[in-house]
Amino acid sequence: PNMLLVTRNIGNLTLYGIDFNSTLYLPKGFSLNTNYSFVDKDSIKVDSAPLGYVALNSPKHKVNVGVNYYHEKIGLNVGVRFNWSAGYPVLSGNFVGHVRPTHDMDLDISYTPRFWNNHYNVTLSLSNLYNRKQQYFTGAPVMGMMGICKMTYTL
Repeated sequence: PNMLLVTRNIGNLTLYGIDFNSTLYLPKGFSLNTNYSFVDKDSIKVDSAPLGYVALNSPKHKVNVGVNYYHEKIGLNVGVRFNWSAGYPVLSGNFVGHVRPTHDMDLDISYTPRFWNNHYNVTLSLSNLYNRKQQYFTGAPVMGMMGICKMTYTL
């Protein structure tokens, strides 16, 4: 069936938030990085809204912590990152529900062979290494581990 989706202006809103990002470079090619994002609301009460609130479709808290190793002589970069996101309400068109908190671990491996004049790069990215089945947004499929491999050539 056909469906008409429209948005309404609910007036002025005030949100407060902060993003923090830090990288600590250590000896021998290692680095530690962290990221934290905070917003003071994940939904706003609006009496005239159909469900009594408007969802921002985003969590209040997100955290990423990772470690990287870069070996410059051979062009190898390896990184592992832990991701955590709080649960949040979803109200987006037909998609109404609640996303449960998610956590996963990612692995990124990038290789730029020095013997090809730095023109080639091969990257392998694995998301959700421990294959935890989770849904990242209401209406989206439940996902486990996902891998992407790409090769690039730079002129």
